[in-house]
Amino acid sequence: MRFFVLTCLILLSSCAGYRFSESNNPFEAQGVNSITIFVVKNHTGISGLSQIYTDEIVETLSSFSSLRVRTGKNYDSDAILLAEITSRKKAGKEVTETGDTLMNDEQKNQLGGNRNAFYLATSGSYQFQIQVTVFKKPNNDEIQFYESFYKIDHSQFPRSIFSKTFDISDSYIIENTVGGIDSAAPLRSVKNRGTFKKSLADGASDFGDDFREVLLYAF
Repeated sequence: MRFFVLTCLILLSSCAGYRFSESNNPFEAQGVNSITIFVVKNHTGISGLSQIYTDEIVETLSSFSSLRVRTGKNYDSDAILLAEITSRKKAGKEVTETGDTLMNDEQKNQLGGNRNAFYLATSGSYQFQIQVTVFKKPNNDEIQFYESFYKIDHSQFPRSIFSKTFDISDSYIIENTVGGIDSAAPLRSVKNRGTFKKSLADGASDFGDDFREVLLYAF
């Protein structure tokens, strides 16, 4: 019985240590105890990505103990993090809508007028990528470059301690119920815009999980 209790205590201690290690500062071995996160640059045609991904990066790094996370233009940190979102194909072509559902008579009447029937999209998808780079102790010239950068090339800077590109993609359903001012159904465009935004938020959350996992195994 005493052996069993001792074994349980050892296992519990090991598990607790593992959980603790996952919350430690992943940059500690690099001499980085504080980091400033610049606002993510968005070079796609999808609005709102900059704020969504900046918030996600801040939240992810803030989950690590003993790592002080700052935002804005704070140059006193041990390192700065830059990220930019770019299209995997062509800027402005990140979102694709597909479907071959023909608009029915009820939908035509709800839209009003004598409009000819046309095909409605039933699903949408998007693809883009985000590159995240961490630079240790940048000098003033580098900081000025960072503030106006359009394409990160971490190979130019020997103090780059982390760089990875994450592919982001997802799909969502497009509903074609058409409502009006006097209808209980929400306007089609409003409802689908909300669905699209939720999909983007879910994609950012998945990125945050992937980013955290990569950091745990990167050093």
